[in-house]
Amino acid sequence: MSHGLVSICIPTYNRPALIGKLLSSILAQTYQNFEIIVTDNSDNFDTQLLIQNHFTDPRISYFKNTTNLGMGGNTQKALSLIKGEFFTFTPDDDLWITQSKLESQVAFLQQNREIDIIYSNAESIDYDGNILEPFGSVYDLADNSCIHVLDSAELLPGGNSAYFLNILTPVMRVGPLLDIFIKSWFFESEEFFCYHLAASKQKIGFLIDKTVALREAEHYRTALEDGRIVDWKKRKDIRIRQIIAIYTASIYLYPETKEALETAKVNNALARHLLIQAKTSRSLKLMITTFCSCLLLFRKFNLIYMIKTKTKTGKSFG
Repeated sequence: MSHGLVSICIPTYNRPALIGKLLSSILAQTYQNFEIIVTDNSDNFDTQLLIQNHFTDPRISYFKNTTNLGMGGNTQKALSLIKGEFFTFTPDDDLWITQSKLESQVAFLQQNREIDIIYSNAESIDYDGNILEPFGSVYDLADNSCIHVLDSAELLPGGNSAYFLNILTPVMRVGPLLDIFIKSWFFESEEFFCYHLAASKQKIGFLIDKTVALREAEHYRTALEDGRIVDWKKRKDIRIRQIIAIYTASIYLYPETKEALETAKVNNALARHLLIQAKTSRSLKLMITTFCSCLLLFRKFNLIYMIKTKTKTGKSFG
């Protein structure tokens, strides 16, 4: 582990034009003690040629996969190569729009040793870079502070966060958080990490500045199923099994998280999400199976309570 070094992990797939813009925005940072790890699932050599010809900075390490590892496998590979004291994860199609992003977030972690992660606000842009409607934020807080310390319970399902807490914005400590973050990508999702962070009742930092522009493009969400690459965004059954596996693994592998996860609010929020996914599939079999799974898995699941529960719009985490 190299003191003060930030490891920036970028899994990529067939987006040479966009990853070029991302790399340029990272290289322009005021904090320059970083390494960039690019792991490439592409089925062509365009990204490899781009980096070889235009991004020769020795801090960039590029790895071309011989086979498509899926989003989870590709991310795990990048995370396994980390050498820094801190790390961050960013997909190939976003942009870093504040040059002091790393400087501000690393300074916070160095000054607050008891906190292991600091998120930030984010801009929303379309594929062409045009600014879209803003995410929920904390801009209207009265004290106008640049950085706030939040309760990680904001990350629990059903928490209806007043903030936009997106896993593509934070800088994290390698020591306490990397292992659980790697485990999260066995499930092809950051939600295992978020649930664990919240259920562990940790404090998290939040930087008011918009440091990242998140592109509302069609992300290539892939998973491995029976040795095949599938797009789980189009397979509601995969999404349902994913959430069930994340919840089950959380409470059984980490019993200390049970108190926070086995609540009526969390159980009904997750059940609501699963049943909406099943309904969207238009499969009666999947709807019945999912409903039975909710009854079996969530001890405090209550259909009437779930229906009455209202969720805020415009707020999110992930």
